[in-house]
Amino acid sequence: MKVSMIVPVYNAEHVLFDTLGNMAHQTFFDKYPGEGELILVNDCSTDRSGTILEILHRQFPDRTKVIHLQENCGPGGARNIGVENSSGEFYLFMDCDDIASHSLMEDLYQAVTEPVIKNTIGDTEAVDGDSEGYDFAMAGIKCSKLPNGVYLLSRKCGGILDQEKKNFLIASEANFLSKIYRRSFMEKHGIRFAEHVLAEDEDFSARVHANAKRVNMIEKILVEVQDTAHSATKTMNPTAGYEDILNCAIRAYQGMRKCPDYEEFAQAAEKLYLDRLLLGLLILDQFYQEEVISKGEYLKMTQSLRKLSKKMVTHPVRENEWVKRYMKPENRDRMISFMEKKEGILLK
Repeated sequence: MKVSMIVPVYNAEHVLFDTLGNMAHQTFFDKYPGEGELILVNDCSTDRSGTILEILHRQFPDRTKVIHLQENCGPGGARNIGVENSSGEFYLFMDCDDIASHSLMEDLYQAVTEPVIKNTIGDTEAVDGDSEGYDFAMAGIKCSKLPNGVYLLSRKCGGILDQEKKNFLIASEANFLSKIYRRSFMEKHGIRFAEHVLAEDEDFSARVHANAKRVNMIEKILVEVQDTAHSATKTMNPTAGYEDILNCAIRAYQGMRKCPDYEEFAQAAEKLYLDRLLLGLLILDQFYQEEVISKGEYLKMTQSLRKLSKKMVTHPVRENEWVKRYMKPENRDRMISFMEKKEGILLK
């Protein structure tokens, strides 16, 4: 089996008729008969999602596999179970409420199996003798929440990763969607999603980028991320969300710290941590303003957040080049003040 597409599904009956068609009608299935599979993981849905998946399976028995979980594992857990039950040498993930291009599987498979290239002087490229192949390949995504509505990297960002390219990938926080992963690479580094939590994708991507050596880029938009009101991230409990965000930063820190070359990309990694820590600080601000927490609780929680920040961020924020490049000035200034104890909490 060449490629597995893994899709977690939870209470998504309102979107499945709009999204599953493109996944089931991938051009890959026609070009490589019997070499692809669509793994649909029903994460203990309470609506008609499971029934809809079974209907699709009856229509495409040779292309689809449906797994019904007996307990809710969250999107990360459902994806992990999908990987464990898949057969592809390569695999990719889709969210059930997003739109996949009909050529998503085919384009990504062709990209990840191309001969590894490296940039030489100027814009020329040469075939490298490395036989291990690309660790992953990625394409662009369309999403209304992004600053320009799209996330698309140039082919020049790929190839054999030098430190500049790796730092860029980590600091820019490229999404796990529209990527195809080599199974042997993922297993070698033990990269899996965190389970039973939200905000499970960012530390996953961070560990992928930190460990990758060879990456290929497709200059195409192949996934459209939908702004779905019923998605888990839009209905999350704020308090649980705060904890998940901080735990995501901690998992990213713990995972990337294991890399032998961590110090070479540490400042890019710290930009990622700062983004999550800032979000945690803003949530605490909101909690205090809305009287969800008391003055004493607010002071205690911000103090703990600052202590965590100082452990994870060891380079001066104001001197971090990746923070200067990719963090908004007002956010950078807030975190500088917070880290240096000049301010950072609402109380004076």
